[in-house]
Amino acid sequence: MPTSTDRLSQLRSRQQDFTGIEFVQVVSKCDQKVLRLYFLTDTLALRPPFEDVGDASVIPAPLTPGDIRIYSPRGEAPDVLLEPDPALMQWGEDAVAQRRYLEIVVQERGTFTEYRLFVDDALGRIDRVYNDVAFSFKVGCDDDLDCAEPQPACEPADLVDFPVDYLARDFVSLRNALLDFAAQRYPNWQAPKEADVGVMFLEILAALGDELSYVQDRFHREAYLETATERRSLRKKARLMDYEIHDGRMASTTLELTVAPGTISVEGGSTVWAPIEGSDPLAFEIGNGLKDRGVNFAVDARWNPGNFTPYAFDDDEACLQPGATSLYVRNDPAGPENPGGVVFDLAAAALWSEGRLLLLRDLAADASEVERLRLVRVVSVELVRDELFDVDLALIRWDERDALPFHLPLAELSLSGNLAPVTAGESRTVSFRLGPLQPGDADDVLSAVEREGPLYAEADAGLLSRRDPCDDGEAEAAERRPIYLLSLPDTDADGLAFADLNDDLRATVPEMIVYPDGEEDDPWDFQRTLLLSDPEAQVYTLEDGMWRRIVGYWRDGEEYVHRDYATGAGYTVRFGDGEFGRLPPRDSLFHVEYRLGSGTRANLAAGAVNATSIPHQTPPLIGPLEGLVTAVSNPFPITSGVDPETPTQIKLLTPEAYQAKTLFAVRPEDYGAQAETLDFVQRAQGSFRWTGSWLSATTAVDPAGSFQLSESQRDQVENLLCCRRQAGREVIVADPKYVNLDLRVNVCTERSAFAGQVKTRVLNALFGPTGRPGVQPFFDPDRFTFGTPLRRAALEAAILAVDGVEAVTGMEIRVHGVTDFVDFDSLTFEVADDELIRLENTRLAPERGSLRLSMEGGA
Repeated sequence: MPTSTDRLSQLRSRQQDFTGIEFVQVVSKCDQKVLRLYFLTDTLALRPPFEDVGDASVIPAPLTPGDIRIYSPRGEAPDVLLEPDPALMQWGEDAVAQRRYLEIVVQERGTFTEYRLFVDDALGRIDRVYNDVAFSFKVGCDDDLDCAEPQPACEPADLVDFPVDYLARDFVSLRNALLDFAAQRYPNWQAPKEADVGVMFLEILAALGDELSYVQDRFHREAYLETATERRSLRKKARLMDYEIHDGRMASTTLELTVAPGTISVEGGSTVWAPIEGSDPLAFEIGNGLKDRGVNFAVDARWNPGNFTPYAFDDDEACLQPGATSLYVRNDPAGPENPGGVVFDLAAAALWSEGRLLLLRDLAADASEVERLRLVRVVSVELVRDELFDVDLALIRWDERDALPFHLPLAELSLSGNLAPVTAGESRTVSFRLGPLQPGDADDVLSAVEREGPLYAEADAGLLSRRDPCDDGEAEAAERRPIYLLSLPDTDADGLAFADLNDDLRATVPEMIVYPDGEEDDPWDFQRTLLLSDPEAQVYTLEDGMWRRIVGYWRDGEEYVHRDYATGAGYTVRFGDGEFGRLPPRDSLFHVEYRLGSGTRANLAAGAVNATSIPHQTPPLIGPLEGLVTAVSNPFPITSGVDPETPTQIKLLTPEAYQAKTLFAVRPEDYGAQAETLDFVQRAQGSFRWTGSWLSATTAVDPAGSFQLSESQRDQVENLLCCRRQAGREVIVADPKYVNLDLRVNVCTERSAFAGQVKTRVLNALFGPTGRPGVQPFFDPDRFTFGTPLRRAALEAAILAVDGVEAVTGMEIRVHGVTDFVDFDSLTFEVADDELIRLENTRLAPERGSLRLSMEGGA
């Protein structure tokens, strides 16, 4: 069998009959459309030749574009076609190599895969072995592959086996293990001493091993939710389960002030204190947070406690009844019966009509009785006059939602009008320089911690193929943009205040304002995560933990400070990196105003916040209200402070949270559960119904405060269920199946009451208004939902609770349009699980149930 050398020698000895392709050259690595075919022999010696050789007796037989095929042997790319014009196939002379070549032009460049070029010569002038040559269009592109042959490795030395203590993990055990190894491996090293350089190196290795073991253990623990201890690790793992841990809530309450004459306002942000026995006093600031700093809260000595004198036109009005929403007070000059004098002028009346708070206090004559308080929001103050007694009055009306829930004698009533919101926490302001400190910076300016951010590439990093360096445009570049971290001082010890604006602990916002120097009116916005932020969005986020100085080294009179993550307590401001959130300019100066939080430590008893200054404290605490306010107090206990979620709570709730809030509906009861997530839905019931072609999910909805859905509410339910339904399930929102009841009730009236008045009170108790805040009428739509029965005892109790009713002597019931009246002598009237009881008793819709009262007896 001939070898390759024999075949090549034979080919060259018969160069008049045969030739072969040696290689294919890609002329331009950028264009990649022009190829040159180099041959093993002189193609001019062929008979017949491929081209004209200048001899008229020799007739050439040229190749055509159709004779050449370029294909991918693995089928990874389509064939590359040549330009069909034969004039583009040209023969040339390589002056350097002094060889002939055939130049061809293809229509499109090939990909990175391997190609082969095959010449189908009808005369068989190309040897079959040296045809079908492999080549690559991308041979001129950059490639990280090393074509050099690997150097043979040296023979490894014989391994010496020594016993290894795999339980050695701390410094002492590692040091002992290394000493045991040294004694066996180097027996001539006798009596090692502490000062020996070998012992020094051995102890360095033991210390490094100890540190490595600790780091590995900590990394392993922080990798799992059940073993993590750092709050930032717990937060990130909880977010993977769509669970947002909460950071607590700052305590807030209402502060009652007694102001000095001449004081017309107190400034938001003013500090008052709650002295704590055996501990530092807790600071509170006037206002609802940092947004109220500098806001003036109007006060007046006329509105101090005890200056309002309630007024009654006669003895029958000497007591405020439950449900009261108005009150008369005297507004005439001071005198024995009106020590407070004039409390409202026209300007004050207009100010109070804007929604000021008024405190009603029941000063019981008996000290054993509990003091009752009611905070109401005033909606109007009207200056009136009792013409009969020639007394100027002021009529104060407050919001119906704040109606009195109890009786309140005017003789025991005290009013207080100097009220302001107050929140727990102490404000701080700190300045940060992004980058090294500048020569002109103040002593209190801090330097932000700078770290390298993620590696971002300008080209699409998701492409799997390599980028062609010959493409137009800028070269591919990648960079690590800086990340600036601002750790807030003292938050590791005292925490950070978070405001609950939406009554949702998991959506609180930090009490802080971040803005560049000179841009106080354009602060940056807080985001819980930066992943949804645009590159130019002026946002920041908070990370758990503190970054600060760890160690410093002096070199040539200059200290090099290493700052790193130091503790999981506290909070750190983090800016965007230019990809997710705006990257602030380097060397810019930022200011951060924030409030320290106290959580449940600020949940104090009524009257605990009572100091405008504490002069005996070291250093003395003198507040800005000193001299302007003579007394402060919180009339209500403080209960709103909440501590941040503990690691134990996070580990307990996170694995269950995603199951508690599902976003899909598969079973019939799932459709009802999803509809009940809407605020206006009291209860919903789902069921499947076969329509002949598919299953339809029919959901009956019982709306809160009504017997039927409005069109907008129906659209909301349909849109929600369509988003969460199972594929192939049609959603139908239906009204509930109502059971409309007709009742006949015989009522015996007391001899001291008028039957007509008692009947009106009974109807009000059953259908409203009850006249008592927070008390629903018996047949209120929200008292009955799917499957709720009508209990005879509960109905009788509601009627007997009405003043003037002595007894219920009889009761009949029927389902409207379905059954006849029968005695209602059973304990309950039952309905099915998908039915609701309805009794509206309205003349406009008698088919929705009616009630007929038969009154007996009375005056």
